[in-house]
Amino acid sequence: MSLPFKRSLRALQAGSEVTMLAVLGVAIILLALWTVWFLFASIPRYATGQVIAMNRSGSLIATFPLQTRLQPGQFARVHRAEPPDDGDLSAPAIVMLVERSTSGDRLAVELAAISDFWFSRTDVDAVVTPLLVDVEVEQVSPAQLVLRASGQWIDGPSVRLSPQSR
Repeated sequence: MSLPFKRSLRALQAGSEVTMLAVLGVAIILLALWTVWFLFASIPRYATGQVIAMNRSGSLIATFPLQTRLQPGQFARVHRAEPPDDGDLSAPAIVMLVERSTSGDRLAVELAAISDFWFSRTDVDAVVTPLLVDVEVEQVSPAQLVLRASGQWIDGPSVRLSPQSR
């Protein structure tokens, strides 16, 4: 009586080492490419604030959390919290002035438009669809994000893993 195990051994002996080496080579190349991406890819981190007023000159005033690192000259994108049905409207802006708010617990930021398109005063004053401002504060690699999330081996702002955590 022949055993099925013998047939398995014959199949293994008849297999080509070239195929196995090719598969192993492709796996090593993919692992190397992923490692390079993990260490050197550049992922932007944004700080988000809310527009609270519009000046007579047409510039917007927005508030950000106090620990946000903003400085004049950074580019920003102003958009509605909920885009309208006819598409996403957003406008580019530039940070002109950064100072503590009068209450002292937030940053007040003045933004100037860098294009002809801008939101109207009714958009700014509307309570239904508030305007938000996204400012790119830094570029980080996926490895830095993992190390920050773990809280070890790196100094820098912590990464919030959920909106509920403060």
